[in-house]
Amino acid sequence: ARLQLSWMPAVDQADKEFKVCAIAKDSSTSCHGKGPPSSEASSRGWFGEQQCVSFKVVAPAVSWVMDEKPEEFVSYVGCMSRFVVRAQDCSSTPLPSCLGSYAVYIESNGTLPAGLVVHPISVREGYGERVVEWVPQRGTEGSKVLACFTAGDKLKTQVALATKCWTMIVQKCRYCVAPSDTLSVIMKEYGLDTNWMRVWLHNGNNAPSESQARISNPDLIVTNHNVSSLHDLMGNYRGQTIVWAGVLYLARLDESLSAVALRFRTTVGALLHINPDITSDLALVESRLDDKICIIPCSVPGMSAQSLAQ
Repeated sequence: ARLQLSWMPAVDQADKEFKVCAIAKDSSTSCHGKGPPSSEASSRGWFGEQQCVSFKVVAPAVSWVMDEKPEEFVSYVGCMSRFVVRAQDCSSTPLPSCLGSYAVYIESNGTLPAGLVVHPISVREGYGERVVEWVPQRGTEGSKVLACFTAGDKLKTQVALATKCWTMIVQKCRYCVAPSDTLSVIMKEYGLDTNWMRVWLHNGNNAPSESQARISNPDLIVTNHNVSSLHDLMGNYRGQTIVWAGVLYLARLDESLSAVALRFRTTVGALLHINPDITSDLALVESRLDDKICIIPCSVPGMSAQSLAQ
């Protein structure tokens, strides 16, 4: 004889222990009242020993998979920032090996920046990942943008994992360009108050970490950015050329935008335009911004001090 049992645990039975017992018997009455112990034989047949099986319903144990990747990296206007959010079930084998078979979900948590794309989850047994891509636009320079996510088992048997956030720091004064762009096109596309010759001067010489000039031909930019680290790859996934539109300047403690504009022969309006994280002339003095100011110097030659402060 054979007894086969099947059972599918319910969600609320995860991490609980159970015991199932069975007794075999025959239909013979010949042993009734005979043999020790006599209570195991009755007029209904001989009863065998009770057999029990104990088992525990394994609970999901989802963890983040970080792969030693940075959670904060620099981004550039026009460049694609890209990172992958990963989570895995470790119910069978705990970290660091981490093996399991429960389905995993990954969801955004909080408001995501405009234009950020979270691709559908890619799954395999006990594992899930979502690719996140974002191209910063003009107006985001100087900002720190958060993209936060949470994860757990798809059956929702456990509390969701603690929120994990990635911070993208959009750089000032630096912009990504396509291989076929000219400097004139770049200035027009980004609305920068400068000209192609000035940009060429900012990028014509070798950068300290690069073996060649960023721009050798202002009519056709073909030099790709040297992506040498994972940090660089996350902020510039396509390896596009990054050009300087101006210079970065650290204002003195008592220096207003008007004073900076006068020093570099530009206007407060022009400084506010290329530094969208600064909102007013006195913002530097009032809040003591730690970040540097992007400046396109000598953009309005011949203007008076009164005009420069407007």
